[in-house]
Amino acid sequence: MNKTLSIDSEHVLALYHRGYILENGYGIERDKQKSLHYYDKAYHIGKNKILIACDKLFSKYLNGDDGVDQNIAKAKEYAVIAAKNGSDKYKKYIDNWDYIIFTINTQKEISLCIKQGDNISSCIKNGNDTIKNFKSNYNER
Repeated sequence: MNKTLSIDSEHVLALYHRGYILENGYGIERDKQKSLHYYDKAYHIGKNKILIACDKLFSKYLNGDDGVDQNIAKAKEYAVIAAKNGSDKYKKYIDNWDYIIFTINTQKEISLCIKQGDNISSCIKNGNDTIKNFKSNYNER
């Protein structure tokens, strides 16, 4: 991979794999932030054909995984690009964006409730009830 990148610094599969290796620390020190750079570069240079890189970026920004700050706007940006490039999965995400964001926010509220020392069962039940109510109203529209 290093040899490939030294010959062609824009080889999309080598860029993706470099990001993967950095993310997981295979043979080198883990660097989650740097892995995002390689995933992003692979995705954009690959004329949006490397959807697996988009998956990584979308998930990291949507959930704030692995020390990456949550950035809903950036996550949506990747979802929109993937949907425009034919991904049915991301078309569904965009169609249901309000529900996805509502669910994430409700999960945060449940976590906060638990951290504040409230009864765990009550926190989870209230959160689940909130999601069910939203979902039934959402499905009716």
